Amino acid sequence: MEIAQLLADVVYFTGFIVHATFLLLGVPVIHATFGPPVNGWSLAQHLMIRWIRAGNTSLKIHQQRLMVRLGGWLRSRGLLVAHDTELPAFWLGDTPRTIRSRLARGEVDLLIVYIHGGGFCCGSPLLQTQSVNTWRTQLEQQGIRVAVALLEYELAPEVLYPQPIHRICQTIRELRAIPGVNRAKMVLAGDSAGGNLAISTVQHLQPTEQPNALVLISPWVRLYPSSDAICRNISTDIITPRNLLTWANTYMGVACYTAPNTIEVVRPAIAPPASLGATLPNEATALLASSAGMEPTGVSDIDTCSAVAAVSTAMASQQALVPTCIPPSLIVVGSRELFVEDVVAYACMLEEAGTHVSILVEPGAVHNYAVEPTLAGSDAYQRAVGNITDYMRKVVHNKCG
Repeated sequence: MEIAQLLADVVYFTGFIVHATFLLLGVPVIHATFGPPVNGWSLAQHLMIRWIRAGNTSLKIHQQRLMVRLGGWLRSRGLLVAHDTELPAFWLGDTPRTIRSRLARGEVDLLIVYIHGGGFCCGSPLLQTQSVNTWRTQLEQQGIRVAVALLEYELAPEVLYPQPIHRICQTIRELRAIPGVNRAKMVLAGDSAGGNLAISTVQHLQPTEQPNALVLISPWVRLYPSSDAICRNISTDIITPRNLLTWANTYMGVACYTAPNTIEVVRPAIAPPASLGATLPNEATALLASSAGMEPTGVSDIDTCSAVAAVSTAMASQQALVPTCIPPSLIVVGSRELFVEDVVAYACMLEEAGTHVSILVEPGAVHNYAVEPTLAGSDAYQRAVGNITDYMRKVVHNKCG
């Protein structure tokens, strides 16, 4: 059975590579003739965004996992990354023995605890090692002694909400128990689904267990976003409404929608099956036009967009990030990603609830640009790195709140 699955995946990957290659061959011509889909995009950005979008659109979850793990392995090459046998985590720039020694001697000013994204289904703790290592290097150049823990957690569908949150909470408590940790400032950071988990985690921790601050990169703050929030950037981001629906349903343990404009919500452990009808908005026809150089926004995408909105109503009470008990936070998001409106709204809610929050919205940037330099222009990426490291420096010096 495993051999048959392997052969099927090889055939599928081959077809995907051929399909993606044909898509990419037309990008330089379109880019030169009509310009980029978003002002300021370089050809390299255009190609990379198109490539990742094709993978997210075409590959199944277990195939996406293979690609992500390969990417994580490649990006961690040449860096000191050591797995901790006592914690579900990797240490970046240290071994488990040396980091415990440094902590015990009080030689760590800042502990960065990073939670990877990947739609709760297909991430890897090693995928963002290069970007997080850039933070570490720049902070150390400023005289701040840094330790970095890259957390592991089980993925859906093997485990479902809220088990990853409970696992990360336990890992934070185990980190807190290491001698010397409490003498360092702790920043909990995460991208995309990792941002969701970071927020959920601090809400489950006691005040004495919480980190000093959060750094949230393109956080997925609402599992089922409203159609208004996602349809604006439906043709420019690296992820699609269909991705969100598939990943969120997998994480929550619900059935996918069964027909256009209709979604069936099923959580056997919590509620009986329920159905909600979703009708296309009147403005839907305007979304059918494609953006130059990107895949056309088809009716199926708008159906999915509406389905996401429908299931949002049914699931809102079962998985919501409420803006309470949140430490000071830095939020970084791109203006051309699906999450931007939800993220900005959440930042406003945090501020109204009394949390000190700083938000950076990068014009023309897509999802996760702040930890994926190939998705952002060099200026945008460097701005993000500068803002993140400056914020962490303020955490160390008690100036972020």
